[in-house]
Amino acid sequence: MYIAVCDVNLLDRTSILQHINKMDFIKKSEGFSDPSKLLKKLHSRSYDAIFLDIPSINGIEFAKKIRQLDSEVFIVFITETDKFVHEAFSLYATDYMLKPFKADRLRKTLHYMYDKINRSNNRVMEIQTEDAYHYIKQNRILFFQETDSNCIIHTELSEFKVNSPLKNYEHLFDDEIFIKSHSKYIVNKQKISHIALSKTPSFTVHFNNSTKTALVSKDKRNRLIGL
Repeated sequence: MYIAVCDVNLLDRTSILQHINKMDFIKKSEGFSDPSKLLKKLHSRSYDAIFLDIPSINGIEFAKKIRQLDSEVFIVFITETDKFVHEAFSLYATDYMLKPFKADRLRKTLHYMYDKINRSNNRVMEIQTEDAYHYIKQNRILFFQETDSNCIIHTELSEFKVNSPLKNYEHLFDDEIFIKSHSKYIVNKQKISHIALSKTPSFTVHFNNSTKTALVSKDKRNRLIGL
């Protein structure tokens, strides 16, 4: 799992991270004291779960902004007041813990989220580009596109160029969701809005909430649409 913890209190933030990092299924955790920095990072990075403090109603407003960027990320509130329980769960929070939090409760919540992720296509994928590691939810990926010996991974908001051929990604995903539609493309079936007819050997694939397009060969079209 990939976790972010946002808490202005250094001691609390450090304690939460220490307990999280004891779990063997945690791949990466990051701490933030400034909510705006976390929000900025969410434009190019995904997390499985975000732990938040609520020093004021601004914490709820911040959680709303997170939900606008990621409707499925687990949000866990760890705070000193129970005043905002109703608002928190209206944002589909996974848990609401009062400080000082109980380690056993935190472990159970982490296990719950981990089990839910393993039963869904909500896992975060680590992508290495030339200058950084990126962490992207698989269900945010529209398609993979091979260009020369490289591959471009397209999401609704961004593109990531990796020094790896397309074949390295063919068997990483559930083939009920991701399918190799063309010699140069792997597409996410769940993101397709329509497939445009064409007189060329390939059809053009269009995606929801995006102007990006991919290709599907005529022999793969029927499999892509489930016929």
